[in-house]
Amino acid sequence: MSASPPAAAPSSPDDYGERQRLHPRVKLEWVGGWLIGIGFFLLLDLGGLAFDMAAGGDATPISLVTVALIAAIVAAVVWAQFAYENYWYSLLAEHMVVAKGVFFKTRTYIPYGRIQNVNVTRTVADRVLGLSRITVDTAGARFSEGVVPGIVEPQPLVTFLMNRAEQVRLGRAVFSGDEDREAAAFEAIRSSLRDVLQSARGGGGEGGAP
Repeated sequence: MSASPPAAAPSSPDDYGERQRLHPRVKLEWVGGWLIGIGFFLLLDLGGLAFDMAAGGDATPISLVTVALIAAIVAAVVWAQFAYENYWYSLLAEHMVVAKGVFFKTRTYIPYGRIQNVNVTRTVADRVLGLSRITVDTAGARFSEGVVPGIVEPQPLVTFLMNRAEQVRLGRAVFSGDEDREAAAFEAIRSSLRDVLQSARGGGGEGGAP
């Protein structure tokens, strides 16, 4: 499997020993989502104030709405930058790590052996920006344990995760089979020793009889 830029796929597990960043375009998606939510209410207020002005009201409230909108844009940009800096993932030898958070930081450790499925989803904003997001489903979890947005080429990473999960599961099966074979071999040896000891005791009793 060929190596790709960050937010793509590794050529080996060791390639992901360092933190992998999301694509910078994901910040535009976050800022846009925040401004859509905030701007909707600001536009409602702006419409009401414009109506009041048309009826002879004061224009000062409109200036306050403009200041609030500018402050919201600045806050969204700052928040998106901090969120981008704190959102990373890493693929280690035995598990995947996903870290995120601005005020409350979290790190999720996902063992490869628990991975059941890896999904690729794209919102409208993702399609516009040429991005995708990967969700990792694990055994026993009701929701996706790992979500990695801002991926440009998701398929190589999906392939790596699924192959690594399969390798871990196969490794466990092989290890279990080896244990069963070793236990069976040990039992056979113990049974043989028991027969030898019984034969030796029987032979010794016959030889010692008058």
